[in-house]
Amino acid sequence: MPSDFCRIMKKIIYVVISYIALCLSILLHEWAHSLSAVLFGVKHNIFDIHYSVIFLGIHEQVNYQLVASLSQWQAILIAGSGLIVNGFTAILGLCLLRFCKKPLTAFMVFAFTFFNISEWFNYFVIRNIFPRGDIAHMMQFGFPHSILLIVGIVSSLFFFYQLFFPARNYINTHFIQSSVAQVKILRIMIVTFFLTQLITLFNDLVMY
Repeated sequence: MPSDFCRIMKKIIYVVISYIALCLSILLHEWAHSLSAVLFGVKHNIFDIHYSVIFLGIHEQVNYQLVASLSQWQAILIAGSGLIVNGFTAILGLCLLRFCKKPLTAFMVFAFTFFNISEWFNYFVIRNIFPRGDIAHMMQFGFPHSILLIVGIVSSLFFFYQLFFPARNYINTHFIQSSVAQVKILRIMIVTFFLTQLITLFNDLVMY
């Protein structure tokens, strides 16, 4: 009975950590837009964004009509700053994972990296093929769509490979000995990845 309780509590802890990692990856994305808007004088408070109890509905609250009055490179930087942060934190997470020696720490870093890569993929592949949100704003301010598409797809494939192969293999080698558990984790990753893509896309299409 105690062992069953411990297993249940452990699963709950992992779910909570995953949710926090998801929200944090989205918040950093939106705060980056807000910060760049403050630096270029079209907003006053970095943390003045639209928050939500769940991750649906979080938005940077940047007035892109004001952004359009800035120089081209400033406008593009504001529109793309969230993606820059997602890409940077994904690379940082992939690097830091190699130094994680404890299962919980490794899972925290892996989950945060996972959701930043998921966010990157959603923008640079799905919303790049059908331009919406940040990608559409970058195009509006003069960034060539063809370059966005090429860079986005190539970088997304790189991140996808790093996440599902070297990063996952590191977790398997150091923390998950059972082959059955490894297959289960892979399935959870795939399902979570696709669900995150669908929910994020729904948020973009319906909430705004």
